[in-house]
Amino acid sequence: MKSRKVLAASVLVVLAVLTVTYLFVRTPESVTGLVQEQRTRRFSYPRGQSWSYRLEYHADSRVRLSTVASGNGSEVGGKVDLVGRLVLRGLGQKGENWRVGLSLEPVQQHSLQVFGQELLPDEAAVRSLFHGREAMLEVGPEGDVLSVSFRPEDPSLYKNTVQTVLGELQVVLRQGEQWAVSESTARGRARAEYRLLEEDGDRVRVSRSRVGYEQLVGLGQGGTVRVGSSWEAAVEGGVLERLEGEERVERLGEDGRPAGHMRFALKVVRESETAFDTAAVATLEQGAQEKLPPGRLVVDPLARKKMLDQQVAGLTAEQLMAVLRASVNGGVFPDHNHFLLQATGLLEREPELCAKLVELFGQPGTDVRGRAVLLDLLAGAGTPEAQAAMLEALSTPQARGDEQYHMLLSRLALVQEPTEATVDFARREYEKSQGAVHTASTYVLGATAGALHRNGGADQARAAVQRLVEDLRASDASEQQMHLLLGLGNAGVAEHTPLIASYAQSSSEEVRRAAAKALRKVPSEQSQQVLLGLVGDEASRVQVTALDTLTRFKLEPQALVQLRDEVLNGQLDPQSYGSLVTLVEPYLAQEPAVRDVLEYLLTQDKTERSLRTRIHNLLET
Repeated sequence: MKSRKVLAASVLVVLAVLTVTYLFVRTPESVTGLVQEQRTRRFSYPRGQSWSYRLEYHADSRVRLSTVASGNGSEVGGKVDLVGRLVLRGLGQKGENWRVGLSLEPVQQHSLQVFGQELLPDEAAVRSLFHGREAMLEVGPEGDVLSVSFRPEDPSLYKNTVQTVLGELQVVLRQGEQWAVSESTARGRARAEYRLLEEDGDRVRVSRSRVGYEQLVGLGQGGTVRVGSSWEAAVEGGVLERLEGEERVERLGEDGRPAGHMRFALKVVRESETAFDTAAVATLEQGAQEKLPPGRLVVDPLARKKMLDQQVAGLTAEQLMAVLRASVNGGVFPDHNHFLLQATGLLEREPELCAKLVELFGQPGTDVRGRAVLLDLLAGAGTPEAQAAMLEALSTPQARGDEQYHMLLSRLALVQEPTEATVDFARREYEKSQGAVHTASTYVLGATAGALHRNGGADQARAAVQRLVEDLRASDASEQQMHLLLGLGNAGVAEHTPLIASYAQSSSEEVRRAAAKALRKVPSEQSQQVLLGLVGDEASRVQVTALDTLTRFKLEPQALVQLRDEVLNGQLDPQSYGSLVTLVEPYLAQEPAVRDVLEYLLTQDKTERSLRTRIHNLLET
């Protein structure tokens, strides 16, 4: 089970003003005005300078909570309209990074609705929420937001509004005509692709398209996720000049109907630049002590309680334990999906119940499948108390003595916001274990350390991932290299892309295949080129893995032409044809090279009949 506080995250998103408007995807413009001598593109926010922008932000979200026999389900949603001013202030540098103050003054138009209730009903409410408040950002030279700091007493609604707007406001500049990055938003970790549209002196204009989400919160789990995204930004003199765009994220449920959507539109236009007195900067720095990673949302305790009450939908602790005792070994519960939603909400609302699950875990009548289900429920709740209960359960003699302990241990990889204690537990298991348990701990350490890294626990996470890196470099055994590559793939830390890419040339088929899979969370040009190269690998299983990983990337026309050439040169094994069609299908309408690929497959004797029918249908459509 990969559920993770579905309702909780859904309403966090709503409270954060998260979301987006259905996005038409525009065809990127051609690059014009390129100068002969390429400048280094960097942001610069000098201390004592202030920039004022007109801000327009419109968003709505809707999430279906449960589906009952009638096919209907309850929903929660929210809507926001903010029109006013956004102010950035240069606070000086910290190493090579910039410290920037951010304040919001949405005074002209304001509406924020959650559960049908207006949270900004009048000017007094707006003034109370925004007036005199300023967040402090740490921004890298390329524009990536590294952290956001608030005063502890700032309202959670204010913090969430800043985090949500900031997720869209971030623009990353790099060299070249196109680049891909992983960006933190209030919806989760997004894969964004940039293209240079124009460069004239110190003014740069780029397009940005979010092509998918490595992690997505607030829309449940499973099903198909559809993303439409179109943005355009201009940066002049190292400072954002304007940004405008729209986005929609939608998840389809198992019944094929939309389970939830997030839609939003944002427009910011710079109106003025002034100098300000820096005497008060020290006061802001001293007060902004609550440091959060970008995109991290918080919820007011009262709002959290209301949210969880709706998620739990009347389930009591006694009912929870009765259902678990009766059905946990089978792994299937009455009204299964709704029960999982209720159970994880109840475990979060009443954290003392986590200990009851540990007791049931240790009882002789609970088999290994039941124990796995209990760990899945705790992982779905995901709270620090739930994680502590998971670690306690995994430390019991019943867990340690089970020959399937490696399978139980692997459940830790489902935790989306691991604590330092969880990562430390995974590290200790990795250091002391052997065999199947060591393999499982490799994957778990990568997954938990990578998630902790993305959630702001940089030092401990980096040390844990670095252990995998060092062991990979020291290993000359193919099987160990394979597992370590997959562990690093779970971590998804971009700086290790060159190391992973180097194993694409291994003499071992399994190592090359692991390298292809390990690049799935790093949507960079280097990753794409490595994967395109592996499409022509001599081993069909490597080809299939490379093609499957490429489905997580947005391919530009040049890459599709490169892929076509690989295919027409006869490099692909017939066993890879199905994965190839799945990869190129979304590009058929706009790229002639895709039609060349499909028509070529029809000429091949080894193309299966069902695949031929599928290709004919695509070409006719």
